[in-house]
Amino acid sequence: MTLLSALLQAATAPAPSVLEQRAAELAAWLSSLPYGLRGAALAVATFISEDLTTVFAGVLVARDELPFTTALVACTLGIWIGDGGIWALGRFFGRPALKLPLMRAWISQDSITRAERWFGKRGLRVVIVSRFLPGSRVAAFFTAGMLGARATWFLGWALLMAVIWTPLLILAAIAAAPQLERWAASILQLEGAWRFVPPLISLLVLFLVLRTLEMLTDWRARRLYVARWVRRLHWEFWPPWVFYAPCALFYLALAVRHRSLTLPTVANPGMPAGGFLGESKGEILEKLVSGRREAQRFVARTLRLPAALTGGAPDPLQAEARWQGVSAWMAREGLDFPIVLKPDVGQRGSGVRLVRTEDEARDYLRSMPLAAVVQEYAEGPHELGVFWVRAPGEPRGRIFSITEKFFPEVVGDGEHDLHDLILLHPRAVLQSRVFFRRHAEVLDWVPGPGASFPLVTSGNHCQGTLFKDGVRLGSDALLARLDALADGYPGLHAGRFDLRAPDVDALQRGEGFRIVELNGATAEATHIYDPALGPWKGPLVAYRTLFAQWSLMFRLGAANRAAGKRPIGVRALLASWFHYRRAQKWHPHAS
Repeated sequence: MTLLSALLQAATAPAPSVLEQRAAELAAWLSSLPYGLRGAALAVATFISEDLTTVFAGVLVARDELPFTTALVACTLGIWIGDGGIWALGRFFGRPALKLPLMRAWISQDSITRAERWFGKRGLRVVIVSRFLPGSRVAAFFTAGMLGARATWFLGWALLMAVIWTPLLILAAIAAAPQLERWAASILQLEGAWRFVPPLISLLVLFLVLRTLEMLTDWRARRLYVARWVRRLHWEFWPPWVFYAPCALFYLALAVRHRSLTLPTVANPGMPAGGFLGESKGEILEKLVSGRREAQRFVARTLRLPAALTGGAPDPLQAEARWQGVSAWMAREGLDFPIVLKPDVGQRGSGVRLVRTEDEARDYLRSMPLAAVVQEYAEGPHELGVFWVRAPGEPRGRIFSITEKFFPEVVGDGEHDLHDLILLHPRAVLQSRVFFRRHAEVLDWVPGPGASFPLVTSGNHCQGTLFKDGVRLGSDALLARLDALADGYPGLHAGRFDLRAPDVDALQRGEGFRIVELNGATAEATHIYDPALGPWKGPLVAYRTLFAQWSLMFRLGAANRAAGKRPIGVRALLASWFHYRRAQKWHPHAS
């Protein structure tokens, strides 16, 4: 029985009396096809996965279902034609091709940037080396075409590499597949329609071994592989749709109990939608400052800028007017660079940028035409998120959570470039994709011995900042200061004060800090992202904290609803969310 017929028989096992006969007839027809047609099918399959197809061809040869010559020629030609097609895409379409959905799934912008950097350092030898490096072929070949590599040069070297690589894989599969198949058959003891399982196991084992060997040849690939598994095991890096699924179910249960899906939107009646979504950062800080004179000492100086859009497109004249407004404000306030620019409506650090020159500021205002906030850069090595709560009618609040924020940096050794220093850093490698995208222009820079390079300045976890539980920094004096500031903000009952402080002792005395943001109902108690909690305790602490936080928001909303406040409707909340998602396309990468 051939591998194809075994697969077909297994697929038709539920009705063997009729379907097995049809499967046998189909298998016989497939077996009667000329080897040329089978080879053509293999050649086309290499466009999907070169290595898997080549190993499969070797398994077929080992089972005497395909001649060695047919497998070798088909796979070699398929690989060569595929490499040439990738080169042609880069050569004739260039970067615009990367905007196609299929190309975005196939090639990331990060891999193109990395390939360009490799070409700058190693020249066209990258085309040769990439044949033996996992995950680099498509980007290298596309970049070779984009950078204008000659067709004769590229196709010649690509053919030579395919001629060397393909027989190695096929011969390895021929040598190992029979032993693996016998081993699997002796363990599983399968008969009849399931006899296809042992050869399928041998195919999968060979492919996994190949991938492992490829990874072991490159220390960078090993670092990224280990980092991927660390991210999967540590909940702080779980995808949002996975991590927040239990929170969504708990939220729905609270909504049923309180008979409102949007009740938290009145947890803070003084904020639009309670700070749930779509609130203006600049407006909140202005309201905080205007409430009490002393607040001016504790809130970073901030200026709101209008949008620079005309007919839904960026308007250069308005962008220039915005810069003139920023320049005049800086002169009036006696400020110099650096300053912070960010979208007036934003979440999770999206679009936040520390700019150090006039040119950087102008570029930001041109590329980000939405309403924005310009803010003085609050000095101080300590950045914290202090989650404060005070229910309506209570004379004194409480600190629900304190998060210390640490900004990873790498230190040069005079040998490794920035790309490799990120991979060598025990924490930065876990979020290397973020850092590679942010610092794409300088990844090939080699810092001198002892030279430090900050990887992130935006105090947000998803932007690369390290969060730790800072409950030890809480004090009665700090709480009293936050209570006093909140007294000047009518309708504020819960929020996270993001602040910077030059001195911890002064902070605990309730002095010396500067508030850079105040977030409302959807602000998280971010100490839950402390990696010291570990992969097992971490999720328990996180969900216990988040469930307590959402229970609190619903209770605050219920109290304010009883006092006559009305939550916004579901339709209005969804409209605000969709508006934000559409606007987010204008946000530049955070710094």
